[in-house]
Amino acid sequence: MRLVSIATALVMLPTVAAAAMLDITGKYGNEAGCRYAATNDYTDDTLLLISPDEYMTYVTLCEFLQALPVKDGSKVMTMLCAHEGETMQTIDFMRIQKSPDVGDSYDLFNAEGDHLGIVGRCK
Repeated sequence: MRLVSIATALVMLPTVAAAAMLDITGKYGNEAGCRYAATNDYTDDTLLLISPDEYMTYVTLCEFLQALPVKDGSKVMTMLCAHEGETMQTIDFMRIQKSPDVGDSYDLFNAEGDHLGIVGRCK
């Protein structure tokens, strides 16, 4: 019986790891975020950038830990975040929703529901 439980856990392990990925390909950002993705230009404090496994602003880098689907098609992301100048890490949440108004783009919302911005596919 114990062997069956271990085998089941091992089979489920790749599924758990895959849940931490956002189902996008490439990077999506605002103008400053896409510029950073292309050139590593880190001078604009309006930077917003997401990839399948992380979220970045000018002072924060978050690793996606879990992606939970919502009935409306959006995803709630659990994140582990590092902040510039700090040694501690925090746990945060974000909701990412396909933008209904702007082509291949996503609206980002913080845990309180505030709109953080729109990110489009970086070229």
